[in-house]
Amino acid sequence: QHSDFISDSSVPLTGSEQNSSEIPQPNKQNPIRQVFKYYKREMMTITFVAALWPVAEYTCFVWLPTFESKLKENPDPKAPFIITPICMFIQAAVMPVFGFLVDKTGPSRVIITSALLMAIFSPPLFIWLSSCNDYDCILPQSMFSILTAAFGSALPVTLCDAFPAEIRYTGIAFSYNAAQVVFGGTAPIIATELVVPGKPFLPGLYLSVVAIITVVATLVLPTVILFTRDSLLDVKGHIHRNSADSLEQEHLELRTI
Repeated sequence: QHSDFISDSSVPLTGSEQNSSEIPQPNKQNPIRQVFKYYKREMMTITFVAALWPVAEYTCFVWLPTFESKLKENPDPKAPFIITPICMFIQAAVMPVFGFLVDKTGPSRVIITSALLMAIFSPPLFIWLSSCNDYDCILPQSMFSILTAAFGSALPVTLCDAFPAEIRYTGIAFSYNAAQVVFGGTAPIIATELVVPGKPFLPGLYLSVVAIITVVATLVLPTVILFTRDSLLDVKGHIHRNSADSLEQEHLELRTI
């Protein structure tokens, strides 16, 4: 009704109003269709970037009390269920510190560093967990808390940087939940199968493998984003000019690794 009033009015439009009326409106395509048509590479890469988070969380805070109370050689039926809430509190307490570090250095550096440390120290930490008794296990488990806090503080920023604003929720929803289902959902089963007498490091070795996958995916992610941007800018007639300009502006200032 407002536009009808202006068009029917005898008052002429000013130059700025004429120019603004000529600006094309953003593309209103279905975000699900857009994300599967143009951003499949980003979703796949982000799935691998996020893989370490559900595996570490389910293994170190959901499955680990069962390991300590039932599966290791000298189980303790009570201490793990007291240690785990304490370690989760430690994780929550140090996460703002790593968030400040992410603001200073960028999320990629924090993700890569924490994932590499997880890859290096997970097997020896599981050897330590299998041999400690009672409340001594709080030390190795608290180290897992600190490493996962570092990774978890940087992951949300990386997820947001991977997609332009108009399809960000959709892209993150599919890729992050794919990581939760594929990696997080199977982590307790795989960890249980890897519990072998005399080889307590095997569950930690699985964490190391997933951490290396996350490192590789994080290194590849900026190239994937730039490739998609360039591909979309080269396509004519498939996307609106304003959407292309918006996409270019979103990714011109990628965070450096």
